[in-house]
Amino acid sequence: MNKAPQIVISGYYGFGNAGDEAVLAGMMDAFRAAIPGAALRVASVDPDATRRLHGVESFGRYRWRDFGARVRACDAFVSGGGSLFQDVTSRRSLYYYLGTLALAGIYRRPVMVCGQGIGPIRSATARRVTAALLNRARLITVRDPGSLETLQRLGVARPEIHLTADPVFALQPSPRAVAERILRREGVSLDVPRVAFALRPVPRGVEPGDAVVSALAEAAAFVHRELGAQPVFVPMHPPADRNFARRVAEAAGVPAAILSGGVPPRDAPALFGRMDLVVGVRLHALIFAAVQGVPLVGISYDPKVEGFLRSLGRTPASDLASIRGVVLVDAIRHVWEAREEEAAHLRRAAAPLREKALENGSLLATLIASRTGP
Repeated sequence: MNKAPQIVISGYYGFGNAGDEAVLAGMMDAFRAAIPGAALRVASVDPDATRRLHGVESFGRYRWRDFGARVRACDAFVSGGGSLFQDVTSRRSLYYYLGTLALAGIYRRPVMVCGQGIGPIRSATARRVTAALLNRARLITVRDPGSLETLQRLGVARPEIHLTADPVFALQPSPRAVAERILRREGVSLDVPRVAFALRPVPRGVEPGDAVVSALAEAAAFVHRELGAQPVFVPMHPPADRNFARRVAEAAGVPAAILSGGVPPRDAPALFGRMDLVVGVRLHALIFAAVQGVPLVGISYDPKVEGFLRSLGRTPASDLASIRGVVLVDAIRHVWEAREEEAAHLRRAAAPLREKALENGSLLATLIASRTGP
């Protein structure tokens, strides 16, 4: 009997970010569909939480001796999902993920970079190091054309590079009834329309922050007063998202629900599926909406948001740095009035993206088969 392939997965896991946990769950679904019986091992900042949340073996991402032992024993190392290779959020984080690729290289294990958004990488040194290590990978899949172009500009050409889709599209969501139980528990009415707001704190360098809060509050007030809907704030990365949502809700001055956050990854898309419209700054909130065919209004704070909306044939209502309430309100009104057509469009656009996300699993299966052989 052949031994089950062992796959080590590294990413931004265990930090309580709903989008990144959904990325992991989607990758696991794609890998298990293509490689039945695969033994998955996940590097996490909180291994106990990752075990509970995903039912998978996990180890500490900073325990390098354990990390090395897992990599040495694996059949493939996967650097998985999200925006790991960029230095806008943190240069230290970029070098951490590059270090994991170097570790896999030391043990001569095949590396797959899976469903990632690449860049921006501003430091010239970081660009050179990133290109050198990615050129040693055996397989790279990216989630958007912009990432493919970034790799080309970096000079990454040696491994196979495939344009697939964000791994979240491969995620199997929880049943509708689970989402309804969560909403009732959180005090959200199922008898009136619901508009979700998936926001994030204003990034450093975006000024003035108070103007952003005012614009978002104007939109939430419009949703309640003009559309007769309940604004529902959904924190994707509590507590920061929840605290920011509280500021916006207080400024709006209308009845609103602020969810507690911490929703399991399979429940999150189901939760967004029970909304009538989603206003999102967070990328994966917009992906959850698209997967569920829920009309959406995107606000860009990063090129990855624009890239995703472009894949749907849509553009952001505004950039977060220059957002104005009147512009956001007009965008919400427009989508609300055409929400049936928008829902149908999103379902059509999301279907091929799910197939592309599942390709991440079949490509990994081919990589492992080429290494192990008959």
